[in-house]
Amino acid sequence: MVTTIIAVAGFILALTSLLWQIYTYHATHKENIRGKLSLNAVPGKSGKVAVLLWLRLWNNGNVPVYIKSAALCWGDEGPKLGNTVSSLLFHQTGPKKNPLEPGDGISYYLHPGSKPLLSVAAKMGLDKLWVSVESQRGEVLRLEGDDLKEYLSKISNIPDDSGVS
Repeated sequence: MVTTIIAVAGFILALTSLLWQIYTYHATHKENIRGKLSLNAVPGKSGKVAVLLWLRLWNNGNVPVYIKSAALCWGDEGPKLGNTVSSLLFHQTGPKKNPLEPGDGISYYLHPGSKPLLSVAAKMGLDKLWVSVESQRGEVLRLEGDDLKEYLSKISNIPDDSGVS
C-alpha cells in the first residue's frame, strides 16, 4: 500500500516537472519585441524641417527575430468578408539588421511624402489605426491607443515638406 502511494506521488511529481520544463522552454524561446513611437524633426533638402514618425524596436527576448515588416495600418479589421485594411510601410534606417539579435534595437520611419495618406487615414477615424510589426512567425507587436492617436494628430497639423530622401 505504501509503495503504491509513493509510486503515484512520484508519477505526479515527474509529470509536473515535465510540464514545467515544456512551459519554461516555450516562454524563453518566444519572440519578445518592445516598441516605441516618437516624432523627430529632420532637415529637408529645401532647408525646411520635416517631421517624421519614428518607430524604435528592441528585441527583449532570448532568440533572434527576423523582422518582415513594420506598418501603420488602418481600416476595418476582422473576419467579415469585404473588410479592408490599408497600410503604410515604415522604412528602416541604417544598415539592414536581420535577424534582430537579443538586446539589439533598430529604427524605422514613415517618409514625409506619405503625409497625405496619413491625413486620409486620420479622417477614417483614429480609433481604427494601429502599428503592426510582423516577423516570420506572424504579428509580434501591435501598438495602438492614445499614444498613436496623439502622434498622428500632431503630425497632421505640421506643414508638409517632402524634401527628405
